[in-house]
Amino acid sequence: MSTLFDRIALSLSGGGFRASAYSLGTLKALHMLGLLERVHMLSTASGGTITGAYYAMRRKKGDDFAAIYHDFYDFLAQDQLLLHALTQWGSNVKADRPKLIHAFADTYTKLLFPDTDLGTFWDKAPPSIPYHLQTVIFGATELYSGLTFRFQHSSFLPPPKKETDAAYLVGNGNVHLPAKYARQLRLGDVVAASSCFPGGFEPLVLPDDFLPKEDNSVLRGGPGQPFLGSVALLDGGIYDNQGIESLLLANERNAKYRETAQATLPEEQAQLLQPTTLFLVADVSSAEKSIYQAAPAAIGGFSPTLIQAFSAWLVLLTLLCLGAWWLRNSHPFVGGTLTGLALTAVGVTGLLIWGWQRLTRILSRMGPNLPAWVLPRLRQLPLRQLYDLLTLRLGSTKALLTSVFMRRVRSLNYEQLYRNLSQANDTNRGYETMTSIIGTLVTEHERQLIKRKKVAAKSVPTSVRQQLAAVYPTVLSAQQMPTTLWWQLDIHRLPAIVATAEITLCYQLLRRFEKQPPAFPLETEVQRRAQIIWDHYQADGAGLLPLEALSAQ
Repeated sequence: MSTLFDRIALSLSGGGFRASAYSLGTLKALHMLGLLERVHMLSTASGGTITGAYYAMRRKKGDDFAAIYHDFYDFLAQDQLLLHALTQWGSNVKADRPKLIHAFADTYTKLLFPDTDLGTFWDKAPPSIPYHLQTVIFGATELYSGLTFRFQHSSFLPPPKKETDAAYLVGNGNVHLPAKYARQLRLGDVVAASSCFPGGFEPLVLPDDFLPKEDNSVLRGGPGQPFLGSVALLDGGIYDNQGIESLLLANERNAKYRETAQATLPEEQAQLLQPTTLFLVADVSSAEKSIYQAAPAAIGGFSPTLIQAFSAWLVLLTLLCLGAWWLRNSHPFVGGTLTGLALTAVGVTGLLIWGWQRLTRILSRMGPNLPAWVLPRLRQLPLRQLYDLLTLRLGSTKALLTSVFMRRVRSLNYEQLYRNLSQANDTNRGYETMTSIIGTLVTEHERQLIKRKKVAAKSVPTSVRQQLAAVYPTVLSAQQMPTTLWWQLDIHRLPAIVATAEITLCYQLLRRFEKQPPAFPLETEVQRRAQIIWDHYQADGAGLLPLEALSAQ
């Protein structure tokens, strides 16, 4: 009979360095709990891919976790990624590689993945340390069909029956890259594609930005549809920031294979192909309580209209030009200064006129009568009200794209996970789910404070839910880290984020065991180790637990 921890499918969410550090803390916690070797599938997106790809690569090459952990923690603590990338960008511009994302890809390659391509995961692992990952998936979002583009490899599976079998492909069911070429991709380029967030970076184009020019017609489309062009790739978090869908597809593929085929594999390999028993989602997505504050509209006071302001601008421009002409001989320095200001003002005036004409053309294309309806009203609009209208539009659009849209995508991904849970239980392929979300303990603690105002608190806490005060400052500090690819002034949050990942995972485990006591020796041991980690942070909420702390326990 399977225990809860027999086969763990782990997903590491996106979210910049906050996600990278939280992912590292999750891996560390699993190692100290004795569960890391039981992770048989790994799916990542964006910032989680930086950590996940590094761990999977180093482990594939036979390195132990202690070396991997300390080296990657040092990489994060040094905070040199942005500096190196900007320096690399200067060199790349001269070499006709002007995209900023190229510089980050080259920097990932130099700092984390030297001489390493995706083909590493097809290589045979050294026998010194068994390689426990049957499936690795690094997610990007492709702009051909708008789906996840999976840079993936799965061990111990038979060849696909069809070239377009999406469960095996590097890509998806609509566009994919044959394995021959996928093996040639630099791992640094894969990580850059997965963490290429829109607005901050340009899309990476596959195959042009990944492969030599002679391999620029290698992409394939759906069944019977050759796809000889290219496809743009962006951040994997756009479509699935938690990497959940990819794990569900891989788990279903493995389960079907085991049910329909008589595999002649060693027991260790066959075990990795068994269906997942626990889906563990490490997620740094934030759920702000207030995502948008509308500025109050300006009322009263004088504010010129757009046409009045432009008229005043033309008068100022005329005065500058006359002053520059008048003083050009008697006061050369002042005249030269006024000439410079006048030329700048002329340029600004030209841009304003061009923008107005551009707006007129856009309105004309939308409807021939729109310019006559809209433009006169804009001319009469006070500048203060125009500022309010623009601010309200930009602010609400930003909230929609960065919060509402991402919340909706996140909820759909979790809904898919729990819906599949119900279906799996119906087919006797049941599994459990566990979410390690960065802000969970903050919310739980604040709820407990509200309850204690209504009901007298017990003198001695009887559950881990009542022991959150000691870890609350650490978790709150971690949650407040922005999702950037650098630390700068937030470098002090690195230990807090790593610790928060350990605290949150142990909290979820102990809460689970409170509701359902351990049923197997392995579960009892996990509970014991989780309690040790939890007790450490109860005693020293801000002190990062050494990796070796449980080695002798």
